[in-house]
Amino acid sequence: MSNLQTTLIDTNSVPIDDSHQTMNSTLDVFFRALGMSHGISISINTTIVSVLAFHMKRPNASKTLFGATIPYSTDFMDHLLQNGSQKYVSEETAVAMASKARGKNIDCLLERTGDLHSLIDFIGIGVTAAIRSEEPKKGLHHVFVACITNSKLFVFYLIMRKNERSRAEEDEVASYLAVIAIQKAVGLPLLPPELFLKPMETIEVIRETDHPDPLDCLLDDIGTNSVLFVNGKFVARNVKFPEGTIVYPGSFNPIHNGHTSLMIAALEHVGGSCIILIEISIGNVDKSTITIKDCYSRLRQIGVFLDKTDLKNVGVIFTKQSTFKGKSTLFQKCHFLIGYDTLVRILDATYLIDGDTMLSMLCSILYRNGCRFVIGGRHAIQNDGSSEFQVVTDGYIEEKLSCSILNLPAKAFDALTEDEFCVCESSRNIRATLTSESI
Repeated sequence: MSNLQTTLIDTNSVPIDDSHQTMNSTLDVFFRALGMSHGISISINTTIVSVLAFHMKRPNASKTLFGATIPYSTDFMDHLLQNGSQKYVSEETAVAMASKARGKNIDCLLERTGDLHSLIDFIGIGVTAAIRSEEPKKGLHHVFVACITNSKLFVFYLIMRKNERSRAEEDEVASYLAVIAIQKAVGLPLLPPELFLKPMETIEVIRETDHPDPLDCLLDDIGTNSVLFVNGKFVARNVKFPEGTIVYPGSFNPIHNGHTSLMIAALEHVGGSCIILIEISIGNVDKSTITIKDCYSRLRQIGVFLDKTDLKNVGVIFTKQSTFKGKSTLFQKCHFLIGYDTLVRILDATYLIDGDTMLSMLCSILYRNGCRFVIGGRHAIQNDGSSEFQVVTDGYIEEKLSCSILNLPAKAFDALTEDEFCVCESSRNIRATLTSESI
């Protein structure tokens, strides 16, 4: 454990002998600066209420405070954390509260804004404390504050001296600690502890760690199903995406103009400003498992390539789902963006696994999980050297499924026309060219 090192905010403009006025002025400075920090969203789970008053009574609070939950009763805490075995005032509970605040409200923010970039600076705060009550406490008067960002987790701890403050004063002290956690997360100067601590009280940093490598978690943690990156930065695990998100599965080895042209065509076809997820599975039905080194290499390469396009609301998501049935459980009510060749494989019975039939597999994707396919055609070279545009037709679907297209959900297989999308580039040809040039 280490003591918290602080950088004092300049408070020369207020009377130094009036600590309460100084604190209010210092908070004004901080929350004004926080409101000017573009893109920061904070979500709080707290049993201490003053921190919400500190934030919400200042102008433009809604620019940075996304939401707050006060799990005040033990029943609510058990429901929130779904774990009644741990102590309510503990490091573990504070971390769980912060994780819940960040994870749940990331999903809400994404549903509301549809903007992947709004997730990059999302902060989760968890505050739990034992403070003065009507009957004297046998245990400590103490507070744990956990903070989770996209890259770090840290936990502050403070033991307050007993019987030297009222309940309201102890609530405020705990709230100042929560403010310090937010300040540390966003890189702004910290509150001077001497303004609110008693002699012999010390704020301790009992945990400060970088998150484990998210792709390691994807490989090793059974609870991690997906890992999202935006602008090359890790954002979160197991994010829930809004209906209509376009998910583009592939190896993207390498990404090329054909990929980006298909994304642009799909956006124009479905309408609106959908999120696009470039989805790379670490396992593949046709190919070997890719390494973490390969994942980061492709992530960098995709980032460089996308920077040259007008595509903005694009994320890269790694999963361990090698089949579309598995993918559809992660990305419910999405549009899968695929090429003609991929659809041929989807409708090929030799690719079925786990005892599935074609009908049961498609029922899971189309009906149970509400997904649809948007399909780009391709030009195929014929034996006589001519080129023929191959695109999905109702007749092809009916032949493969032995049923009428009318029995399927509307636009279950939604084909782009040749006018909407026609690019002959492929990753396989690019890799072959690169290999031949290196020989």
